[in-house]
Amino acid sequence: MHSRPKHRRGVTLLEAMATTILLSMATVSMLFLVPADGNDRRELRDVMIALENRLESARDSARLSGESIDVRLRRSSGWTVLEIANVDSNEPAEQYRIEPSVEVGNRPRGVTRAIVTGTPRRFQFQALGQAGNTVSWNIRYGEARATLEIDPLSGRIDGTVL
Repeated sequence: MHSRPKHRRGVTLLEAMATTILLSMATVSMLFLVPADGNDRRELRDVMIALENRLESARDSARLSGESIDVRLRRSSGWTVLEIANVDSNEPAEQYRIEPSVEVGNRPRGVTRAIVTGTPRRFQFQALGQAGNTVSWNIRYGEARATLEIDPLSGRIDGTVL
């Protein structure tokens, strides 16, 4: 007489180990597929919000005071600095380093620096909020890119993270 083959239940240790190894390899390979600029994009969005807020504040200040506000981009010790000053005032310009305001991930503030290129590097917001000429800046932060444009007639500020 032949006995019926027994159906085994569960998995062998070898099958469990092979499955664990394959899942581990799949997880590690996914790390290489995730965009490396994820943190850079988040930090650049933070930079763009701060930059747009500073420029909107300068434009609104020109509208409220009826005086021209001078805006200038310059490099200082490797940093991009935004300077905002009242043209008719003897007070020193307010200076803002263009960088993220918070730590993101394990990277401390200031490790990656925002690079701003484009023209003009200096312009004025007039009493009605006009920028005088078209402003077109490109911002690079690590692997992430953005553009910022200011319409010369309306003074409208448009920033886009690419």
